[in-house]
Amino acid sequence: MTRCHVCERPCVYEVDPACGSLPAVTEPDVWTVAMGNGLYVSACHSCWMKWPWGHRIYRATGFGRVEVRGPRKPPSISIDELVELLGSA
Repeated sequence: MTRCHVCERPCVYEVDPACGSLPAVTEPDVWTVAMGNGLYVSACHSCWMKWPWGHRIYRATGFGRVEVRGPRKPPSISIDELVELLGSA
């Protein structure tokens, strides 16, 4: 279990709350922030949200991002594919 370097609370997300004698179901929820001296540290989501915009480190996936393996290429379509696509409309 990772602890937040800012507030020292566990970095977990509660998926299902505790019910009776059953414990809560949790998942790790670790975020990264850049401190003023340039060190990158682990933080919980609430501390990450309080951090200044310029010091938040976003994850590789989510927030409109996808994990890309290999070189990025702009989306392209050939003329033949375009004619076929427009012809079927």
